[in-house]
Amino acid sequence: MPCLLSSLLAIRLLLPGRSCMATVLAGLLLIGPAYSALLDSPPPADRVFDDTRALEDPSRQIIAAELAELASDLKCDLWFTAVTFPADNLTLRQQSHFTRERWSPDRPAILLAYSRSDNAVGFSFSPVFWDIYPTASLVQVTREATARIQDNKLPLDERLVLAVQQFSQKIRELETGRILQTQRFAPEEKQSLVTLAALLLGATFVAALVGILSRRGDHAAEKEMHLPEITVGLRLGAPFGGGHIAEIRTQPPTR
Repeated sequence: MPCLLSSLLAIRLLLPGRSCMATVLAGLLLIGPAYSALLDSPPPADRVFDDTRALEDPSRQIIAAELAELASDLKCDLWFTAVTFPADNLTLRQQSHFTRERWSPDRPAILLAYSRSDNAVGFSFSPVFWDIYPTASLVQVTREATARIQDNKLPLDERLVLAVQQFSQKIRELETGRILQTQRFAPEEKQSLVTLAALLLGATFVAALVGILSRRGDHAAEKEMHLPEITVGLRLGAPFGGGHIAEIRTQPPTR
């Protein structure tokens, strides 16, 4: 809005005269409502708000159908807004957040916003989605959708349709992964797994107990002392060693 006022004032200086000033005032009256139209608009019946006239009827219908299907799958509200300029004193992200809360005050919701003036994209998710989906994944989804819209090789309405479809597909993939993590096993399978886990835990405890006992036995065996077996011949004479034993035969041995 400040940039627009500056431009109009510049026109006034370049083209002085009452007629020019009247033209400027008329322009302000015509353009001014576009800044507050989204803030005052009720929730659109088809979930699509477009004051840029960028969407042809077929493209609008495709986006509306995609949002309706995804909203049914996620059990939430989904909105798409395309404006020429964000509301005065609001960034596109702030405007999308404000609009989401106003249109869905009591329900989880996702809002995709597009600003045609700066070719910018904004997203607003209810807190529940940040809780159930990884933050990095949501950020990546928004970046990919932004890149799709900002690719100027295609007409704007085609880019918007492709961005919404890509966003919808990525969110479905996140939801599928979340469901698989929470419902990986059936109830009877869960009971079997709990029983198996208990048995494995008991076997682990028994094995640990046997290992401790065997280690204690090995430790006690290490403290035992084994002396070598020594055979010492009989010695007569001095009690403290020394001397020789002599055998004297006086008669031949008896046969």
